[in-house]
Amino acid sequence: MNGIQAFSRPHHVTHGATRHQVRMAPPKRELGIRLNGGDKVVRALQVRDREVRAHEAAHQSAGGSVTGGAKFTFVVGPDGRRYAVGGEVSADASAIPGNPEATIQKMHTVIRAALAPAKPSSQDQAVAATARATAASAQQLSAERAEERRGDREGTNISKSDIVGTVLDVLA
Repeated sequence: MNGIQAFSRPHHVTHGATRHQVRMAPPKRELGIRLNGGDKVVRALQVRDREVRAHEAAHQSAGGSVTGGAKFTFVVGPDGRRYAVGGEVSADASAIPGNPEATIQKMHTVIRAALAPAKPSSQDQAVAATARATAASAQQLSAERAEERRGDREGTNISKSDIVGTVLDVLA
């Protein structure tokens, strides 16, 4: 997997080989309205459109360079206008090869982006969980590398007491 995932508010989630695709169900059931309601339908679609756009904007704002552009699913209302009823924002949740510290920072950004909306979806929660696991792996790798560096230094360092003892032995 290349690490690209999508944030959204899904009702139906399908998984691709390299990316999670998220699509929203039509608004009929969710909005609890009949499509011949005219003004009532338009008002409900306007509310949904604002919610969806704010949700995806929160991902983008918190994610910065790790997120892509928002993609929306639209329906046409009885007034002939298009309303966003679903959306997704892609996020690069891949590790940075050879740099666990940078990976940890990147995963913290992905987590913030995933959980940025007021009501994170189950897909958002899943992206955050994946990023947490990647960050934990990177943290473990970073700790192992630090331990190796400490071991290398301890094996080659000569302490001051060793030097003083050697000088005293030579002088005696």
